[in-house]
Amino acid sequence: MTWRIPFAILISSGPILALINGALGSISNPVLTAAVLGGSTVVIGLFGHYRGIVLREIDVLFAALVATIAVSVVLNGLPPARDAALFALSLAAYPACRAVPLGKPFGAFSAITISIVLLGAIVVAGSLYGAAVDLRGRPVVLGFGHAPTVFLMSLGFLLIVIATSEKLTIHRAIFACVIACGPIVIFAAAQVRFVFVALLIALLASLLVARSRQRVAVSVIVGIFVLAGTIGFAARHQTSIGSLRAAIDPFNGHARSEAEECAESYNTVEMRKTLLRSAVSKMPDAGLFGHGLSSFERTSCLKMFPHNAVLQAAVEFGWLGGAALVLMIVFALRRIWTVARMDREGAFVFSALVFVLVNDLAYGSLVSSGLLFLFLGYAARLTEQSSPVTGASA
Repeated sequence: MTWRIPFAILISSGPILALINGALGSISNPVLTAAVLGGSTVVIGLFGHYRGIVLREIDVLFAALVATIAVSVVLNGLPPARDAALFALSLAAYPACRAVPLGKPFGAFSAITISIVLLGAIVVAGSLYGAAVDLRGRPVVLGFGHAPTVFLMSLGFLLIVIATSEKLTIHRAIFACVIACGPIVIFAAAQVRFVFVALLIALLASLLVARSRQRVAVSVIVGIFVLAGTIGFAARHQTSIGSLRAAIDPFNGHARSEAEECAESYNTVEMRKTLLRSAVSKMPDAGLFGHGLSSFERTSCLKMFPHNAVLQAAVEFGWLGGAALVLMIVFALRRIWTVARMDREGAFVFSALVFVLVNDLAYGSLVSSGLLFLFLGYAARLTEQSSPVTGASA
């Protein structure tokens, strides 16, 4: 057994939970969620090589973040039990991935992820016509409006694996994209929008760190991805045009009252603008240790988290917590950038971390930030001075 198996399960935990809960006819199952998230995290940790770990600045910053969270809890009281449990599992992804064995092939990861993506494409395709849609034109799949989004996330990591593969050639890139074209078209038709933007940025990041002989192959992947996505959005052009108009509408200069902003239920761009303004306005009063986990959602007029993990950390864990998280991200990106240009596994982690970070700018929630901490831990592992893969000092 390879650690890539629980890694694949954790990466695709959203689609897996959607498929199982949909089959069971339930919206949420706390036991199942804990088993998938907690079980895969624990198994990844059991594969770790903890002896000889070299502490990095990012490890100190993670410890500082955890300490800040602990003080915030003492000062503000315990958050809701569900949120506390999910956030604890998210944080646990960092130490679990901090000591993973390096240099292991992605075969098992790819096989599992391909199966999940294809199954997801089938169920989403079956829901595109005749099924219920939400206010944003997205089909309700297995009872979940976000199902197409999480399936595309899994496809995104799969494409990043392909784009950063040691054995990538133009022929392999074309073959992989031919297989991926169907799911890309289907998820685009399901009106998954921002994840497409985030994935395009991540693929361009993989192009930046690609070896010279593989840049054409990566460019082919980027081109086919854009083409397939365009076809998918065009397949439901009326809904796509409506979504585009909704996205453009916030820039028409019309001033909205607070009551109008808080009553918004359709225009996701306006909703995010409202949430971001609210988060920024709360930062000066957050103090050193913030108002506590999930406090923003409880006080927001939209009753939502701010959809930006960094701003949420600054508001809920204070200036110290926000600074610790920002510095973790900065150190991770700076270090892994150096490794990514020399090592293909480093290129995967760099591109995947970019993918997660860009998504967290629009969708991010601390409660479900496991992928962010997973790739921060993975990046720290790859940038150790004694890394057996890079063979270079970070």
